[in-house]
Amino acid sequence: MKTFTTILLIAVSTTFFGQEYNLKKGYLAEGYDVVSYFSNRAEKGDKEFTTIYNAVKFKFSSKKNLDTLKVRLINTFLLIVLSNWYKRGKSCYEP
Repeated sequence: MKTFTTILLIAVSTTFFGQEYNLKKGYLAEGYDVVSYFSNRAEKGDKEFTTIYNAVKFKFSSKKNLDTLKVRLINTFLLIVLSNWYKRGKSCYEP
């Protein structure tokens, strides 16, 4: 599980911090479920399970995969905020 989380975090970070996206068909990865790739499957996403992050649209094959990405994004954001707070020795909202 730790390996999966690490790989997912690296892939998501690489995807989001890159400047160009493969947005054929209007979605990242041509509408395929990016979480399913970590199970060695390429599943087409469903319009019922979509989200937008960083102005990029994502499709997922299931609610579980959609929620998995959302949790990872929230955890990554919190890690960045807490890391900055710790480095600065004060509130991350202070200039």
